[in-house]
Amino acid sequence: MSTINVTTAAETPPQDPGPVQPQSPTTTAYQQVADQFMRQLDILAVIIPRQEVTKLSSKRHVRGHLNVNRRFLEVVVSSVEQDPHIKAHGQLDSVAARDGMQYLDAFGPVLAKMEADAARLRFSLQAVKASLVISTLQTYDISKGLARDPNKPEVAKRVAQMGEALGLRGRRPLAEEPQPPGGPTPPAKTVVARRRRRAAR
Repeated sequence: MSTINVTTAAETPPQDPGPVQPQSPTTTAYQQVADQFMRQLDILAVIIPRQEVTKLSSKRHVRGHLNVNRRFLEVVVSSVEQDPHIKAHGQLDSVAARDGMQYLDAFGPVLAKMEADAARLRFSLQAVKASLVISTLQTYDISKGLARDPNKPEVAKRVAQMGEALGLRGRRPLAEEPQPPGGPTPPAKTVVARRRRRAAR
C-alpha cells in the first residue's frame, strides 16, 4: 500500500513574500500640467541669449553698479558716437553698448511679465494652502472634541498624531514670576488712590 502524506494548512510553512516593493507615486493631472510647463520653460530659457553664469563675486559686482539711471548710459554712448576725441580716449565700445541697451529694452519687459506671472502663481499657491489650513485646523478642533469620548480611543491616537505633526509637544506650565518683598506690587491706580486718601486726612 502506498502512503499519502497530507499536509494541513497549519503545518504549511509560511511563504516569504520577499521585500516590499514601494508603490510608485501617482502622477496627478496637476503634475502633468506642471511637468509640461517646466519643459516649455526649459525650451524658452535656451532661447534667451547672453545668460551669464551666476557667481557670488559677480553678483556682488553686478549689484554694485545698478544704481545708475538709463539716461546717463544713453548720453555717454551718444557722446562717444558723436565726439571723436571722447571716442579716441574712452574705454567704451559704442557698438557693444548699443547692443547691451537693445538687450535691456527687449528682455526687460519679458522679466516684468515673468515676475507678474510668478506673483500670481505664488498667490494662488498661498490661497490654496490657506484654504487647506483652515479646513484641516477645523477638522483638528472637531477631532479633539471627539477624542474626549473614552469609547473612541482610535480618535485620540489620531488627534495625538495631528498634534505632533502640527508641532505641538504639550504645553509647559507657566513659570511663576518672582514676587517682590512684601508681596506683589499693587497696580499704579491703587497706589495713586492711597496717596490721595492719605493727603485728604
